[in-house]
Amino acid sequence: MHTEYKKKMNKNIHIPIITIALAIAALTCGSPPTEISTSTQTPVCYPAGPRHIENIRAGVQDIATGNDVDRCFAVRSKDFERVYMVACLLYGPGMENGVGPGVWAISGDPDNPGLTYSVNNFAKEFSTWPDASKTDATIESSAHGVSEAIQCSLSQK
Repeated sequence: MHTEYKKKMNKNIHIPIITIALAIAALTCGSPPTEISTSTQTPVCYPAGPRHIENIRAGVQDIATGNDVDRCFAVRSKDFERVYMVACLLYGPGMENGVGPGVWAISGDPDNPGLTYSVNNFAKEFSTWPDASKTDATIESSAHGVSEAIQCSLSQK
């Protein structure tokens, strides 16, 4: 009876070990960029991907070629499927210390972004991207991810 119990226990031990190993592998493979969090109050956000920044920068530089963006952080919105809220400080003549941040809603994935829309007043004023509140999705400044991305952009020096 002791041998039978031992065989049963060995089988039962392998299942949790395999499950844990698979969970660790899933978490480490293809993981997102490093989390940015300066305190327990700061939401989880990520440095915006190069393609997100390129999209935003194009619309910002359409207003004035001397304008640019920096300290861009993204939060995947829980309110919309595959939409990232990306906040960036705006720089240019008269804005040497940065203003904003502006927030843009970008559909798709960080490596393959889709449509870009201006969410808050800074984004609407300093870029040519269309107003997100006038889309079928009616993305407003109160949407999940907007204030979180702003907080991350402002907290990173």
